[in-house]
Amino acid sequence: NTCVPDCCCNELSGNLDGTAVCYGETATLTFTSIVGLGPFSLTYSDGISNYTQNNILDGVPFDITNPILSKTDFQLLSIKDAYNCQSNTSGEFATVNIYAPTLTVISDTNACPNKSIQLQGNGATVYSWSPAVFLNDPSLPNPISNINSDTKFYVTAKDLNNCVGVDSVVVAIRPKP
Repeated sequence: NTCVPDCCCNELSGNLDGTAVCYGETATLTFTSIVGLGPFSLTYSDGISNYTQNNILDGVPFDITNPILSKTDFQLLSIKDAYNCQSNTSGEFATVNIYAPTLTVISDTNACPNKSIQLQGNGATVYSWSPAVFLNDPSLPNPISNINSDTKFYVTAKDLNNCVGVDSVVVAIRPKP
């Protein structure tokens, strides 16, 4: 502990909580003080590097400074409060889960002119295919298309974790043999 002139600091403590986010989104941590007065300066580790963030408010999420690409556990190492009281900590961990969209579509394919072909999407709960004008229902995972020329279809889909995936498939028209 570090003492401030004319007073002695209490042992600072608090909880660190992580979020779950979709791949590519900014992950956050939230510090909740048990002992100490904010704003706080926190030092935490991802097991590889240590990070310090200043002006952390009690109970307010803050962005993690480094990009997170997979599930990561963060350990709170030290807390400094508004009075410059500082305590080293151990045993306080937060986990950040990263969800990746699970969207898959059929491979690029061929079709005969004026012949229906079914597109196939998988791994999501909400679909939006385009160009919609060539589809029986662009909100289906497996819409039916009837085209006369090569067309690239795009699908944007949302999964159970509200993560958005985007993919495409080309349907090439081949003349009858």
